[in-house]
Amino acid sequence: MVANDPQLLKLLSMALSLEFACEVLTVDSARRAEEVSQRLTPTLVIIDEQLLDQDAQDLSVHLHRLGGLGQLPTLFLNVTTPSHAQRANHPYSTHFLGLSWRVEALYAAVQVLLGCVP
Repeated sequence: MVANDPQLLKLLSMALSLEFACEVLTVDSARRAEEVSQRLTPTLVIIDEQLLDQDAQDLSVHLHRLGGLGQLPTLFLNVTTPSHAQRANHPYSTHFLGLSWRVEALYAAVQVLLGCVP
């Protein structure tokens, strides 16, 4: 999970850990996301569209160019306009949640991206 907001990171980490019984790694910057992704192979990446230090779409493209991450499913949170979603023509699985998403929508999106739901 990549976001600038520490409260969002804490909330999502707890929610996803409880719902999916998984380890959730959180980072607060695009630079840290790249560092962690070079050492570990995540199953899913969640990027807050409101990142301050780099455009979320650019970060996604960059992360997917790293070795072994080409097909990494990606969830974008807090997408403000449809143009953000439309310009993202990615060859990997993506899902977009707007500014007023609910935790149920987050769970459903994660399930789809991880292949838990047909």
